Amino acid sequence: MKKQPDKGKITALYERLSHDDERAGESVSIENQKRILEDYAQKNGFTNIRHFTDDGVRGTTFKRPGLDAMLEEIRAGNVATVIIKDQSRIGRDVVEVGLLKRTFDEYHVRFIAANDNLDTANGFDIMSIFRDVINEWYVADTSRKIKTVFKSRMEKGLRCSGSARVQGDVDCAGEIRCSGSSRVTGDIACQELGCSGSTRCEGNLRANGRVHSSGALKVDGSLEGGEVDVSGGLEAGEIHCGRLHCSGGARVSGGVEAESVHLTGSAVIQGLLNAETVEISASRGIRIGSIGGSSIRIYKPTQVSLLGLFHGSVSCAQVGDIEGDDVDLEYTQADVVRGRRVRIGDNLISLYIGVLLSDQRNNGTCRNHNFFMVFDASHR
Repeated sequence: MKKQPDKGKITALYERLSHDDERAGESVSIENQKRILEDYAQKNGFTNIRHFTDDGVRGTTFKRPGLDAMLEEIRAGNVATVIIKDQSRIGRDVVEVGLLKRTFDEYHVRFIAANDNLDTANGFDIMSIFRDVINEWYVADTSRKIKTVFKSRMEKGLRCSGSARVQGDVDCAGEIRCSGSSRVTGDIACQELGCSGSTRCEGNLRANGRVHSSGALKVDGSLEGGEVDVSGGLEAGEIHCGRLHCSGGARVSGGVEAESVHLTGSAVIQGLLNAETVEISASRGIRIGSIGGSSIRIYKPTQVSLLGLFHGSVSCAQVGDIEGDDVDLEYTQADVVRGRRVRIGDNLISLYIGVLLSDQRNNGTCRNHNFFMVFDASHR
């Protein structure tokens, strides 16, 4: 073993630890790496040591504060030798590691991987190339295993946190709970689904029981469930369910088919909302292509300022066509309303903006006449 020939130059001891490496325990900890490198430098006559450390940084990332600081010293001509515990510490990308080694060679820096018996002072080592390939393969294999674990946990109804992408379908006999960031490229079938993080299903989602989104749930295809409860955010192609309750925000590019619908949050439904019972609070943005049902009620916000009333700034539900047996409307803007029984306003002061003029002679059809009407129940 040759001793360091360049007096006054730095012996750079480089340590790196990623969050994935932490699972391996104390053997790869920063403290352990420093101890190994200091012992190696002392036993082999290397002096003027300086540590360069990156803690919590993945080996596939080559923009690292510790590595950048060491490279700056190398390019300034201040480093004679770089010592690492093993080759994986410098990185897990064959091309990027090759470029780093070329930089070491360009600035005449000796490179040593203590546990791999690699020392560029001894000439070219063919095994170092194979180790770099294995180190890169390790990252891909770990990623594959993590995705497999997430898919298995989903199918068993266990909690899924962190981040994962599942290639294909997920079929779970129980409940799926997602609190991290997850993406499924196929369909999801389960008994129940709870989303408190960010979940995207690129196929269809079918739950026999309850679907609850307190986070951000996106279904590119159709969402089917016994009950759909949205207190966070939901995007879907279309919804088929027994009961839909939304106190958060929902956006549906197609239609909604349900037994009962209760909207107290904001909702944009571009197609037909069809349900036996529909109740909508117009306190926040409601935009629906058309509504059909036996009982349809759109009621006023719980709190409305009189100043907002007369300046036209009060939120109202915007709907294309409304058709039902029993229709009760407040704070609604619509094109056409048809019903066996249509009632407009039932409070002391009710605002009905630009939409409906009841005409029983026209088969119960109300057409848009852009009226601004205030009804006073005390004068009826």
